[in-house]
Amino acid sequence: MERKDFIGLVKTAVADYIAADEAFDDDARLQVDPATFEVAVVDGEDADDSSSELDFFPMMELVEMDADGNWHIDTQAVEAVADEYFN
Repeated sequence: MERKDFIGLVKTAVADYIAADEAFDDDARLQVDPATFEVAVVDGEDADDSSSELDFFPMMELVEMDADGNWHIDTQAVEAVADEYFN
């Protein structure tokens, strides 16, 4: 997988989280399988119970709020996640 494709997957997951934030607990996390680059949004409790082979990033670190109180994807934070897997 290429970096740009991975970033697209992460941005899609973050956008889904923003659209349905009530569906997740306050500690929701982005789950990344480093072997396959599959991503998903999971509740914090599920992340705590998951395999140690998966990586997790707090969702609240991947969003930012504008002056009107609307959530948006924090593209710099998404880039930082991609930096964990791609040089």
